[in-house]
Amino acid sequence: MDEIVRASLEDAWGVRVEELACIAEEEGRRCYRARGDHAQLFVKAQHAAGRLDRISQALRVQTLLASHGIAAARPVTTAGGALLDVRDGYAITVESWIPGGSFTAGPGGLQQLGRLVGRLHSLPVSPEFAGWPSRFDPAANLNRLRGSIADLARAVPDEYGATLAALMQRADDVGDLAAMPGALVHGDLAWSNVLEVGAGQIALLDFEDSGIGQPIVDLVEVTTYLVAGPSASGPLRPAQAEAFYAGYRESRVLTDDELAHFAAAHFFHQLVHLENALGRGDHDFIRRMAARLESWDGGVVAQIAAVARGAEHRNAVT
Repeated sequence: MDEIVRASLEDAWGVRVEELACIAEEEGRRCYRARGDHAQLFVKAQHAAGRLDRISQALRVQTLLASHGIAAARPVTTAGGALLDVRDGYAITVESWIPGGSFTAGPGGLQQLGRLVGRLHSLPVSPEFAGWPSRFDPAANLNRLRGSIADLARAVPDEYGATLAALMQRADDVGDLAAMPGALVHGDLAWSNVLEVGAGQIALLDFEDSGIGQPIVDLVEVTTYLVAGPSASGPLRPAQAEAFYAGYRESRVLTDDELAHFAAAHFFHQLVHLENALGRGDHDFIRRMAARLESWDGGVVAQIAAVARGAEHRNAVT
């Protein structure tokens, strides 16, 4: 794959490659730091089959963010103005290299992250986005998810069967969530996709799950980092939650309707990850998901909703 990437950079982007270092790898994908013509670039090579639309969508979202001044890696187009290059079955993409370090999730960083995510969720949704659903858009994915999980359930050991059946009974509760207005969402707000770039500033990375979806579903990934305990099944960390949502409210205020659907959003988010877990044979995810949802339903979701509303509800958080 290294030679494919090198040839793509030289032929399509016109970059004279001086150094090419693989910095991350998973099945079917490699990420590189490339140095050439006195500049550093972030390069990703991944299997193109069945993914070109999703990859192109992510790059268009990043281009939109750049036009609104939102801190995120910016796509670098080829010499011919294309967003990507396809060769030998791989899609090659190039982004600006953002120097920085891992997100430490202190109060200042969390408030800045909340502010950035709020700005993302507030961007105007133009007609061109209509066909760009996020992987976490229930309107586009709920029925497919239910069918896929039903197929995967055939391989689930009997010891998990009753728990899985109880979880799937809740899928009907997601219907109202799917009817809510959508916005542009990131789709994977894991801390690994947040970069500290100095002077109290952060940037967002990895937009391959981005598109139109419900902002509250996007916020569920954040919940998993605001909750203590194994598998995020413990108590809420109030100070961290307060910091994030204080920043979020600077850019966007969640509606009462959104807050009322927080529980459904948390369940749907876990449903997406359940499909992924069953697909790779991680059947114990069923137990972990049930424990996480029990904790969230038992108080965490209500506490987060109170924090998200603002200071007048702060006393509701324990």
